[in-house]
Amino acid sequence: MESLSKGIAKEISQTLQYDAEKEAVIAYGLLGILQLISNIGLTLLLGFIFGVPGQALLLSFSVSLLRRFSGGAHASSLNMCTLVGLVYSIAFARLSLTLTHQFHQPWLPFGVGVVSFVIAWITIVQRAPVDHPNKPIRSIPKKQRMRRGSFAVMAFYTALYLFLVIIGCDRLTFRSFGYSLVFGVLWQTFTMTPLGLLLLSNLDKNLIKRR
Repeated sequence: MESLSKGIAKEISQTLQYDAEKEAVIAYGLLGILQLISNIGLTLLLGFIFGVPGQALLLSFSVSLLRRFSGGAHASSLNMCTLVGLVYSIAFARLSLTLTHQFHQPWLPFGVGVVSFVIAWITIVQRAPVDHPNKPIRSIPKKQRMRRGSFAVMAFYTALYLFLVIIGCDRLTFRSFGYSLVFGVLWQTFTMTPLGLLLLSNLDKNLIKRR
């Protein structure tokens, strides 16, 4: 995707006679768009194959939106990041569906939500935003904006989960979406912890060695 975005950016820059700086900006923007389209397409494709397209997509988006503000561990390449995200999204979307159909107790999603969101909120309050060694956040105002953004996203997720669980008392599909949201929040906050950073770093290194 990087080579494709650079190639398209080069063609655009030559046509419009842009300098190298503008070309780099175009390439960066195109890379983000291509990555988004690719992630959505692959998530939906695998989601349909495993019977969880909506759950997988919600889980993936919940991770991406919170990560934008809270930071956290990153894989060494876009392809590696996409692979890890896809595996987690599909696996835990399936788990969400299994929990929904195997356990019908109405108190369970409330209990899962309380425990999960308490852990997530504590992690966000203590650590957000977490920068990456390759992309340190040096600007204090930017850190403050990201921190406020993390709180806003978490508040939205908390309200959304309550809505899904309440609706899910009568409609199990909504309950499975609630579980997917929880797993997305937990994964993202886990990548903000030292253990999460260590795990992803080791996973990244092992996958690179096998290539």
